[in-house]
Amino acid sequence: MPGLYVTGNLYLPKDLQDPAPTILYVCGHGPVKINNISYGNKVHYQHHGAWFARNGYVCLVIDTLQLGEIEGIHHGTYNHNMWWWNSRGYSSSGVEV
Repeated sequence: MPGLYVTGNLYLPKDLQDPAPTILYVCGHGPVKINNISYGNKVHYQHHGAWFARNGYVCLVIDTLQLGEIEGIHHGTYNHNMWWWNSRGYSSSGVEV
């Protein structure tokens, strides 16, 4: 989607010299908000990325739409009565894929 930014954290094994297996990790629902500032889902799952890096994997942990550091509307179709989204080719699952 043009103009859609996705935040993420990249975890690398120490002293990485050669190509390594890589994991794209899409977070579940675990938003972290402190003083009304969203730090996203990725903060809740950072221990997973660290574990993969300690075990030789490169891991990119990315936020999901709506619950991420950059907050968007994910459930707009039914929660906000935005049924026209589908006729314009928008689907929240399509954006996340």
